[in-house]
Amino acid sequence: MGFLIWTFFYSMTWLSYSIYMHGKYGQTLGKMASTVKVFWLDEVNVIGYRRAFYRELIWLITTFLGLLYLMFQSSLSNDITTENMAKYCNFVFWVSVVSTLAELTTMFLNSKRRSLHDLLAGSVVVDVTKYRKWDIEYEDIMREATEQKPVE
Repeated sequence: MGFLIWTFFYSMTWLSYSIYMHGKYGQTLGKMASTVKVFWLDEVNVIGYRRAFYRELIWLITTFLGLLYLMFQSSLSNDITTENMAKYCNFVFWVSVVSTLAELTTMFLNSKRRSLHDLLAGSVVVDVTKYRKWDIEYEDIMREATEQKPVE
């Protein structure tokens, strides 16, 4: 039972961290170190908390499927045994393999290299060393200024 509680606590902690960081900053600490950032498809605005949750949905479903499987196996034998843990690890491994293959397949089949969780969230990951939001905003301001007619 302790394992289930620990895994649930760990999962909620990771989910909260990931949703908060992606929703507020568009980056986790790892993405900051990698100089990538998650944006809406417009590549200007960060995704916000709702889309950050959608982005983590596949991971969340995978984790909870594994926990439900372990709880089911444990209820059959009234205990979490080594055999149940081995079945749990095997189950989670294969669910993870399938979800990873789905992520990779979608990533390689579109031009912006968006994986399945990006498609669900309507997000795109951008290398911030090659992208500067202020450059785009500056270009928009300059374009608007030159399009205005002088006052006569």
